[in-house]
Amino acid sequence: NFTPGESFFFFFSGYFFLGALVERASGMKMSEFAQKFIFEPLGMDDTHFHDDLNVIVRNRADGYRRNDDGGYRINMTQLDIIGDGSIYTTIEDFFKWDQNFYANELGNGNQELMDRVLTRGVLNSGEEITYAFGLNVDTNRGLRTVSHTGSWVGFNTIAIRYPDQGFSVVVFSNASMGPSRFANRIVDLYLASQFTEPEPPRPDRSPDPQRERPDRTDPEPIPLSSAQLQEYAGFYYSDELDAHAIVGAEGETLVMKLGMHSAAIAAYPSETFEWRRMPIEFVRGPGRSVTGLVLHPNRRFTLKFTRVE
Repeated sequence: NFTPGESFFFFFSGYFFLGALVERASGMKMSEFAQKFIFEPLGMDDTHFHDDLNVIVRNRADGYRRNDDGGYRINMTQLDIIGDGSIYTTIEDFFKWDQNFYANELGNGNQELMDRVLTRGVLNSGEEITYAFGLNVDTNRGLRTVSHTGSWVGFNTIAIRYPDQGFSVVVFSNASMGPSRFANRIVDLYLASQFTEPEPPRPDRSPDPQRERPDRTDPEPIPLSSAQLQEYAGFYYSDELDAHAIVGAEGETLVMKLGMHSAAIAAYPSETFEWRRMPIEFVRGPGRSVTGLVLHPNRRFTLKFTRVE
């Protein structure tokens, strides 16, 4: 996507590869390594990397996704990939992990580990970014913060710590309810008298991004004719992902399935499309036939698919 060090972009794959490096360097499974060197020393008895889908987890919560009609469906994964996720924990265990940044039990009194984890990245230009080694190190209204958010299938989380105040807020959600909003409200209540700078303006956010589209000037979605539905429907292949996207018709709506995600494609005038809030372009070749599609997960990169039989 860009020359290493030129820019910064967070993505899950980096953490998956980091987990693979841990396994090669230690000669242990990632789950065993974390258990021995992180979870057990901190007394996190209800925490583990879930790399065996058949293991029963007592009191496990399912993830949910809200439907357009206001109901819910279970939204879980059948992947056993770890490194970039699949940690099962409790709010009590996570508190022990959070407090170790003060106690530093894993560093055995040596500050080098904590200093490394909290060292912010530097780009080739010399610009320092807020992302450190798996944590965001920043400020909020004059107070230092260490934080991270997380989302995977039906789960959303945020952990934010104010180290100088010894104050942390952690919110776990299994229904995509925007935990950052609640965490910020709690912070505002408890630290109101300690902020040294005014609150910056916050952009208006949809209360539930999976149900409501952000404010926009574009027209409302339009129905497609049967001929148009058949024009776009088909199999599309990405060399980059080594995966197929399947586009089909349901009533007057296009639906695309990619990996574990299946959702409607919203159509707008001038052949503008959107899938899971990501812009899609259908590519046309000779004779105006649809030969592929381009998915824009974010402004930094694109995913190209070629139409195949």
